[in-house]
Amino acid sequence: SLDGLLASKTYGKVFINLGLNEAGYDMGTMIGKYKALVDKVRAYQPNAKVILQGIMMVGRGKSQEMDCFSLSHLWTINGKIQAMADNQNVFYIDVNYAFTDSEGYLPSEYSADGCHLYGKYTVLWADWIAHAVAQLGL
Repeated sequence: SLDGLLASKTYGKVFINLGLNEAGYDMGTMIGKYKALVDKVRAYQPNAKVILQGIMMVGRGKSQEMDCFSLSHLWTINGKIQAMADNQNVFYIDVNYAFTDSEGYLPSEYSADGCHLYGKYTVLWADWIAHAVAQLGL
C-alpha cells in the first residue's frame, strides 16, 4: 500500500504524476484528492521534497475526442496542480514545454494514440525530469 511504502523508509524526493485518466473526473474532487495525496506524502515524509508533474498534453486528434482531453482543460488542471507548489517543500515541473509543438499539442511522431509515448521517448522524458529537478537545485 502507499501508506506502507511511505512508512517503510526515508525518501529524499517523492514524485507525483497524474495520468490522463484523472482528467475526466470532477475537477474539484480530483484536485481535492490530489491535495490529500500531497498532504499524506508530506505527513509520512516531512523532509522529502515533493515534485508534482504537470499532465502531459495530448495530440490534436485525442484533444477532440472528449472535452476532458482538450488542451484548455488540461492546462486548467495543471494550473491547479502548480498552485499546490510552495517552492520550498513542494515543487512543480511541466514537461509540456519540452514535448509539445508550437500550438501546445503532443506531436504525432511521439505517440500512436495521442497520449501514450512511444518507448524511445520515455527515456527523453526521464532525462528531462532529471534536468528539471537539477534546475530546481534538488
